[in-house]
Amino acid sequence: LESDLADQTPRHDLLKKMDSISTKEARADERKVGGITKARYLAYRDSLTSTPTLGFRIDAAVVSKPGGKESTPLDFNFRQLRDEAKIRACFSAFFGGSKVLCRAVLIKLERMRTALERSSFFPRVALLRSSILITYDYDMHAELLRSASPTAEELLSFASPAALEVKMIDFAKSHAVTGRVLSHREAWTPGSDEDGYLTGIDSLIGMLEKVAASMS
Repeated sequence: LESDLADQTPRHDLLKKMDSISTKEARADERKVGGITKARYLAYRDSLTSTPTLGFRIDAAVVSKPGGKESTPLDFNFRQLRDEAKIRACFSAFFGGSKVLCRAVLIKLERMRTALERSSFFPRVALLRSSILITYDYDMHAELLRSASPTAEELLSFASPAALEVKMIDFAKSHAVTGRVLSHREAWTPGSDEDGYLTGIDSLIGMLEKVAASMS
């Protein structure tokens, strides 16, 4: 946020958070004042993830056993997940190794991207710190999920709201822009309000295409 850049107040709590990850990161001047700014902390946190390189990061991933009675977080260090091979492994684990499920999510993401690119509203709003939530019901289409080569009709049937959700969420920091339109792909510069939203979706689609291609 632009307000984060403007706020130069050193915060001890954020220095403690940084130190909990690495005690070698803080500079001498930051040690001297006993704190870091919010912008500095957020930039450091982003640098540990795939945000700078891919335009998105995975914040959490949880899977349920068949029957939905028990949920288990995937065993990845999401605060420092930036290696592409590990990100692909995380998605593969989340999809349970199911190529059809991965391809169904791709259908949803491609439709989302197309809708956003055609929208007259989207270029006039900055989506800051927003997320995409992916959920699916394994039991609902267990037979299809075991199929390695489903038909297009089967994929479209699976990629329905009752079985699979790919949703845009977290709009608390979003805001309208006036006097210009956003590309959502251009690099951010101070005052531009560019958020890289479509860059992130492009990268996510490319990543899942690689994941699907690696599945048998």
